[in-house]
Amino acid sequence: MIEATAKIERLKFLPFANSDVSLYIFHLPARPEMTLGFSISVLLVYIFGFLFSRMIEIFKVIIEIVYKYLDKIQILKYTIC
Repeated sequence: MIEATAKIERLKFLPFANSDVSLYIFHLPARPEMTLGFSISVLLVYIFGFLFSRMIEIFKVIIEIVYKYLDKIQILKYTIC
């Protein structure tokens, strides 16, 4: 991945190109504009994006459960009255 990132500039935004932090310890970044701060920023964007997408799916499931529960309560109201 490091050789490909050195050749193709767009690959520097992928998380795999930024996951090897040992390159910065030995001062061997794949591209000169890729700094440790840049790599951490790219990884954080991917992490937050993944967590946000999972949160949305979890909230959808919770809302479905709540609506089903409310429907059961409505049905019980009508059968009791």
